[in-house]
Amino acid sequence: ASTVRTNANTCPISTAESRPTSISCIIWGGVQELIAMSLQIYKNNKFIQRLIDKEIITDAQLHLALELRNTEYEGQDLVSILVQLGHLGIEDVCRDLAERFDLRFISLGDFSPPPELVARVSPRVARFFRMVPIEEIEGAIVLATDDPTNLTIVEKLVKIVGAPVLPAVATPDDVSDALRRIYPPQP
Repeated sequence: ASTVRTNANTCPISTAESRPTSISCIIWGGVQELIAMSLQIYKNNKFIQRLIDKEIITDAQLHLALELRNTEYEGQDLVSILVQLGHLGIEDVCRDLAERFDLRFISLGDFSPPPELVARVSPRVARFFRMVPIEEIEGAIVLATDDPTNLTIVEKLVKIVGAPVLPAVATPDDVSDALRRIYPPQP
């Protein structure tokens, strides 16, 4: 058995004649061409390009994610696939988000804010808006969140806490863990 070449891509379907006589090979060539086009489109995506430039992901990892997007991971976004494959971490995504919006990235870990600051943000408000009080800087309250893009929430929080709010970025898991630790559920 031989392998058929179509569009400079190797077709996994074997034929005796070594030419694209099988519809499967023609489809395979089309899929490979589509993946190559997708790869170029995604490399033009600023987020994906920053990940490649920072050597967080490689061209090969991006190519694999694009291939899998058309098979096992059909319908999932590319970032989710890269995370599931272990090529990209949630922290990488959050750090990039912080960088794009010129915000601080905060790893909450075992962080504990000052009690007087915790008292200014009620447990209900903190949990509802998924915001963790971090510190106060020149009268503004720094609140870590996993979604700093929602400006409506920031505007509402300014009214609720009665002070300017400076959002910072943290991972979703860090925010959840910090909220449980700082505002433990009441019996």
